[in-house]
Amino acid sequence: MTGIPSTFTTANRYPHLAKEPLITSRKRGNPENRAFAKIIDILIALPCLGLIQMIFPLLVLPISLLYWTLIEGLGRGQSPGKWLLGLHTIDVMKGESPRLYNGFIRNFPFALLTAALFKGGFLWSLAGLIAFFCIVFETYFIFILRSGIRIGDILAYTRVFDYKDVHTQFIEQFLKKEESN
Repeated sequence: MTGIPSTFTTANRYPHLAKEPLITSRKRGNPENRAFAKIIDILIALPCLGLIQMIFPLLVLPISLLYWTLIEGLGRGQSPGKWLLGLHTIDVMKGESPRLYNGFIRNFPFALLTAALFKGGFLWSLAGLIAFFCIVFETYFIFILRSGIRIGDILAYTRVFDYKDVHTQFIEQFLKKEESN
């Protein structure tokens, strides 16, 4: 690929991003929401992988890779955490939900870390430590860079944007009512 078009828009698929360049959009996902969404996804993954570890210990790595690949590749580019917090991932080259390989590339450190948590031995500990530092580094980029882009987004040609649908609008209204009481 020769490069990412800086003026690529997605007027047909995502009208809330229409006439907004995907690379330099100001509608990027809130860093705090992105962090909380990933925490929710991890809290879903850990008990599932723990159960798999008890029943089929050899399948922890493949299931971890599969989980983190499929989590954003299915649906509208929304993992359960992103869905709850009103975010979604877009493939900036095509202007649509990310493909499976995009999900694999952008979430590989999380797959490696969650698998390493259930495996023993020096090499798994080292792999988990490397994955942990990659995640910390990427989190730093999300909070510090104005674009909010992380290494996984660069490698997979993806971006995370705010996505307000009916359920997130309901949650926001509910929270505003609770806050005023």
